[in-house]
Amino acid sequence: MRLLIVIILAFTSLNSFAQNLNVQFKMNKIHSLVVFSYSLIDIRGYSPAIKEGFEHSPFYTETVKSIINDQKKLIEDLAVYAEYRNAGTYYGDEFSVKSLIEVQASMSRDLDDLSGRIRGLLPVGVHQTFINNLKKLEPSFESFLWKPSEGELQKMVNFYSQKSTEWKLDQMFQKAKIFYGSRWDDNVPFDIVLYPIPSGSKHSNAKSFGSFESVGIVINEKDVEGRVGVIFHEICHSLYSAQSPELKETLTSSLKIRSENAFESGTATYLNEILATVLGNGIVYEKVRGEVDKMDWYNVSYINWGARDILALTKKYLDEGKQIDKEYLKALQGSFEKRFPAFDKEFSWLFSKVEIHYFKESLNTADVRTNFKKAFRYESLSIYGVEKYLDKLVWKETDIKSKILLITKKDLVQLKRNISISQKVLTKLGKSKGINGAYYFSDKEKVVYLLVNDPEHLITAFDNLSKMGTLKGSAVTEIN
Repeated sequence: MRLLIVIILAFTSLNSFAQNLNVQFKMNKIHSLVVFSYSLIDIRGYSPAIKEGFEHSPFYTETVKSIINDQKKLIEDLAVYAEYRNAGTYYGDEFSVKSLIEVQASMSRDLDDLSGRIRGLLPVGVHQTFINNLKKLEPSFESFLWKPSEGELQKMVNFYSQKSTEWKLDQMFQKAKIFYGSRWDDNVPFDIVLYPIPSGSKHSNAKSFGSFESVGIVINEKDVEGRVGVIFHEICHSLYSAQSPELKETLTSSLKIRSENAFESGTATYLNEILATVLGNGIVYEKVRGEVDKMDWYNVSYINWGARDILALTKKYLDEGKQIDKEYLKALQGSFEKRFPAFDKEFSWLFSKVEIHYFKESLNTADVRTNFKKAFRYESLSIYGVEKYLDKLVWKETDIKSKILLITKKDLVQLKRNISISQKVLTKLGKSKGINGAYYFSDKEKVVYLLVNDPEHLITAFDNLSKMGTLKGSAVTEIN
């Protein structure tokens, strides 16, 4: 069996590979520019290394800062998304406007071409601002990242082309397809678009959008072979989403995703990433490098250790041509419970099904959703904006684990006359000296009162809250 790889640089076909794994490696300036801009405005899932490197460069001028701030105002429009729920298991499939723009950018010749491809995705005025800001950022992007990286990025595309036959990725793909019980059509190509991350960065980023994979490459990275594990990781997400309805139903009944058992739900929540990690960062990495990666495979401990613990069993299933089944899931859940015995008391579990209320005078739904998603993985999230400070607070959802009342310093004063909110709790929060805020858990109401000192601190407050790990008792806990 031959592995066919089609390598495309600047839309020119160079070489080809695969009958069973149809992959098109690309690099595209406009795609890299869009990723660059998303990174600068702190959109979740994009490279903090790009942002940090650029802000310490001579190209980060006052004029450029103004352009970035203008682009940040569009985040709410870019975050609009459609969510798809499969029968049975919730797979978290969704496409946002920003994702669709990124996909179209990978096929664009220039910014005018991109502008034509994305007409209708954004309101006319927002569209014009978005494209015009990209045009203003383009010279700085070229000088800081594209021109210094273009040659090395091309070498990486060539490298993965030449090595793919040797690594026999087509065989691994077919084994993974059987393991997943996936109905992926072999005739549907994977577009794997590489973009540069500044040399010296310790972490890269990658995202999967169906048959489109966006992969960051750290320029002059030493472990270029190991990066193929990340690429295969993203392909695995696509195989997971294409599982048969019968298998999805099996997963639903086996893991009981909406069960009150924290370990069943936790396994279900992280299953997609655990499987992609053990196959890509574990098995494919080992196949290519000849040894198991000693570094963390994923920066979330549940996923990292879940994948490591299930490595031997996964290899056995692949070798025997077996599909993921109840016994495999039972073993994964068992290792999860043994490795994380206090998971039922951790925010990761408590905030997996959550309802959040905030006050529209100080925050908006897009910011709350975007920043919460950066800090927590969840099964369901309901967000409600309260119109007026005196409105009675009414919790609407029934099948949830946690309720969060999100308050800013500005809100504290206005809420003193709201009889549906505990004034004793508000007074305690008002006295806290946390740098980013504080929280108080009311065991009686089963509500987490979360104070954020400033709306600008929202992501830091959520992020630091997630790092605290477990919910503390009925006392004000500062968030620093």
